[in-house]
Amino acid sequence: MAPFQFAMNEVYLRDGSRKVKDVLKTKRNEGLYCACPPYGYKKAPRNKNQLVPDEATAPVVQRIFEAAANGDSSRKIAESLNRDGIIPPLKYRVLYRDEFSEEGAARASDFWNYTTVKRILKNEVYLGHTVLGKTKKVSVKSKKKVPVPISEWAVTENTHEALVSKEVFNAARDNLGKGTRDFRQYDHVRKSIFSGIAYCALCGHALCSCGTVYKGERNKYWYLSCINKRKDISRPCTGTRIRYADLVSLVTDDLNSLISLTDEQIDGIVKRVMREEGSQSAASAYKLRRERLKDRLAVIDKIIPKLYADNAEGRLEDDRLSRMVADLQKETQVLKAELTDIGSETLKTNKSDNYKMFFELIKRYSHIEELDRNTLATFVERIEVGPKILPAGKKRATHKPSAFEQPIRIFYKFVGEMSEIREER
Repeated sequence: MAPFQFAMNEVYLRDGSRKVKDVLKTKRNEGLYCACPPYGYKKAPRNKNQLVPDEATAPVVQRIFEAAANGDSSRKIAESLNRDGIIPPLKYRVLYRDEFSEEGAARASDFWNYTTVKRILKNEVYLGHTVLGKTKKVSVKSKKKVPVPISEWAVTENTHEALVSKEVFNAARDNLGKGTRDFRQYDHVRKSIFSGIAYCALCGHALCSCGTVYKGERNKYWYLSCINKRKDISRPCTGTRIRYADLVSLVTDDLNSLISLTDEQIDGIVKRVMREEGSQSAASAYKLRRERLKDRLAVIDKIIPKLYADNAEGRLEDDRLSRMVADLQKETQVLKAELTDIGSETLKTNKSDNYKMFFELIKRYSHIEELDRNTLATFVERIEVGPKILPAGKKRATHKPSAFEQPIRIFYKFVGEMSEIREER
């Protein structure tokens, strides 16, 4: 009798867990926030599934994003918050929100650390989107949680008030891990603007700032160099190197040449891109089909929990439930596969929009006199510097005109490497 009772308890436990998951999934798909509010937000007084800004912590979140967008590292931001005595997220929850046990409250630190700052900078909830389903439990009997792939997260856009704009969010996220440290207080340190942007074309390693001082000349002997020599024996790197001033001059000239393009030249480039990617009618058809597929998937997500509810209340037999759920799951797989195919085609049709966005951004400038970090990070995603190609018979490069060639590829944001523009120029 006891084994049978244990088995029945197991069945009830799993059935209850499944029903709870179905209810939570339905709420997530509807954009309802069914979790603890993140730092910077609180639950609305009359709607526990709605987020509203927390007057006490929302300014702190905005401060973090603005600092990161301006190039401050996560560690530097954490140190700044600690100096100003700002209460970190978990400690704030212990003091003002949730009821914690003594053991749980003791784990809450009084200090910010860079991992907490990074977690905030990566969270799209601050754009006004509901993002749930990031983790799941291993089983109904365990409290252990494991991460869920990003593709399976439940994301619903524009469900509450955003704390930061998309431009600030993207700028802050792009600067994550790029070592954009502020060296202004150290006069002896060379202030490179290419940290996290310039890479070796041979091995992909970041180019590091190096150099010396000779006869009082400092900038003349300042280089960006790949120090990944012979780290991988199977693919030894020969050590790409370029003068810092030469790279600054090249990127500045390239940006200024883009700024100088006329409206007629820009229209010609965009039209050429549009011809390559197909007609606008095709793009509209893809968009319409994609919306219909998403609508059908949303309907299926709402139908399945209702079927289980009908089954639990005795209005639907178990055999029929199994057949209907299996059919809906097969339909879901087919719809998702078609959605993936359409997504790849839609990326192609968005290329002209990306070019238009880039040129709208570039036209905000009339001329760049001195290239700084903010301007570089606004336009450039990545720079790849190749090894020097010496003329026949030469063993060492000099800085005389036409003494050597060096391939350099500039990848711009939104559009990548812009061969079309160089052809137009």
